[in-house]
Amino acid sequence: MLVKYALIIISLLVIESTAAALVDGNFEVNTATGRIQDGYGRERLFHGLNVVVKGPPWHPGLEVFDHQFSFCDRDVELIKSWGMNVVRLAVMWPGVEPREGWINATYLQTMRSIVRKLNSAGIYTLIEFHQDLFTSQFCGDGLPSWILRHTHNISSLSKPVQKSSSHSLSQRRELSLQLDVKTARNLRLQAELRKHESSWVDYVASFPEPLGLRWFTDPDEATQSQLDANCNRFEWFWYYISFAVSKSFQDLYENQWGWADHFADYWKVVAKAFRNEAGVLGYELMNEPWAGNFYRNPLLLLPGVADKINLAPFYEKLQAAVRSQDNKRIVFFESLTFDNVRSGFSTVPGGDKYKNKTVLSYHYYRPPNFSPRQIIGQSLKEGQKLGCGTMLTEFFVNTRASNDEFLDNNSKMFLGDPRMNLCHEQMARSSDEGNASSVVEERGNLQEICQSMEIIKRKMVSRMIGNKESVEDVLAAADEHVQSWIGWEYKPFVSKTGSDIQDSVFNVTGEVNLEVAKKLARTYPQAVFGRITSFSFDPSTADFSLIYHVEGRRSADRAVAGAADASANSMPSTQIFVHRAFHYASGIDIRVSHSCLHVKEFQNMILIDHSDPCHGKLVEIRISRKGTGNPI
Repeated sequence: MLVKYALIIISLLVIESTAAALVDGNFEVNTATGRIQDGYGRERLFHGLNVVVKGPPWHPGLEVFDHQFSFCDRDVELIKSWGMNVVRLAVMWPGVEPREGWINATYLQTMRSIVRKLNSAGIYTLIEFHQDLFTSQFCGDGLPSWILRHTHNISSLSKPVQKSSSHSLSQRRELSLQLDVKTARNLRLQAELRKHESSWVDYVASFPEPLGLRWFTDPDEATQSQLDANCNRFEWFWYYISFAVSKSFQDLYENQWGWADHFADYWKVVAKAFRNEAGVLGYELMNEPWAGNFYRNPLLLLPGVADKINLAPFYEKLQAAVRSQDNKRIVFFESLTFDNVRSGFSTVPGGDKYKNKTVLSYHYYRPPNFSPRQIIGQSLKEGQKLGCGTMLTEFFVNTRASNDEFLDNNSKMFLGDPRMNLCHEQMARSSDEGNASSVVEERGNLQEICQSMEIIKRKMVSRMIGNKESVEDVLAAADEHVQSWIGWEYKPFVSKTGSDIQDSVFNVTGEVNLEVAKKLARTYPQAVFGRITSFSFDPSTADFSLIYHVEGRRSADRAVAGAADASANSMPSTQIFVHRAFHYASGIDIRVSHSCLHVKEFQNMILIDHSDPCHGKLVEIRISRKGTGNPI
């Protein structure tokens, strides 16, 4: 018995160590199928969660567990137990370069320690640049705050002026004009200089026009608490329509003030910092890019236009920066979030040379998207057109039970038109004052107007949302299309721009939301030695089916990493994740279609070995609760 137990323990250790060793696989995209493959030719599928910290210190806590702020050993154990094998980790630019030209080596080391922690658990990392609303001055996150101060560096016009941070914005503007105009050689240059300088002032000073009146005469004099209070006036995504945000994105894409060059330098630093780290799946160039200055060019809001005009050339600069430091990892890139019909890309960043090292990433939120099957199917078509891979990298994992509940919990999001907010604020204030009737009468029966507007809006939103939809609908659509996914979000960390405890895997009480965790912990194939024809999982019955053609690269060495019985064959195993406690507490039945398939069971992993007669065959594997499955 001791020998038997020893062999079992050794086998488990081999499997665990093999999983960790396989993390640093040589991944590439099969341009014919659009699927990511490892060095053995196995198709790989990824399920994961986002880890994004949108404020100082720009990284999670690494030591003590906390339901909102930590990403420590217990966190890694949790997501691994749910079958997550990838994390989309935001390496925030303000953390990397808090002051212009000063790289925070401590921050980079902290983020590397997270990648290593994940790698040791057999979990991959997708490094991403995360932004919402461009920068913190616009109630968002992404580019460091100092980037807006770089607009004075107009080297083609005159000698750069070093503005002192001790001067107010208005003083710096006047000083800049006085000094720079003296160096200008003609009136044309003077006019051009003034035009650029006023643009610099308008970025922050004009915010949030036209959504509302300017908040601050001199933004330098505003406190953070004042900014936060103002930012809470509207739901965060409304600020995308501000002049400042749209213009800032356009200037970034066109490399005004050298912003795109700075962005490329950020990616050089990040890629260099992570190029030797095992377990890095790839780099995602930019989260949810905005269309640009649609006030100047309204066509940018049409499907594919902003991709073609703004994003394609911008991504060329960024991918070149990444690949100058790390040419082995996959580069991920996004189109506009509301590109429901088509994207405007004619090739992948880097061109045909990098098709097998590129993935088109996309998000699903309704609205602006129509349905999970539609956006997944459309994204796959775009990937096929470009000859690259695809991956769903954001969607809500914590969904509401019904449209009414969804609307109640998100009333500000969908019913939060500025006029409606003002309407309700006035009604609430009138009610508090105890003279609501007189105020309503004076304002033309404001209460009836508000109620009518809300009824109309609720009907419109209900049509947009459609019938009841849960996270299972998204996950089932992903399975149907053999699509990897990364959900939003593991934890809120910093409650900002869509990060909220209600959208995470935790309850406000600090406990794991087991209902959400169970939905995420689906049975699925993490690695398949062959080409997947189809797979499916029914969460109500726990029935799982996988059909695939056995094919891939054999090894000259019969001891293959990833094989359950490495001494018996030269083909790596197919690996299937199962969560026994959630779905198979009464036991598990595994059925295979051919005798050339050999099953090895472990706690949360099923390994399928293939003997030589299997090669080239179409095979099927079924997993079910004990005593309930049908024979193949």
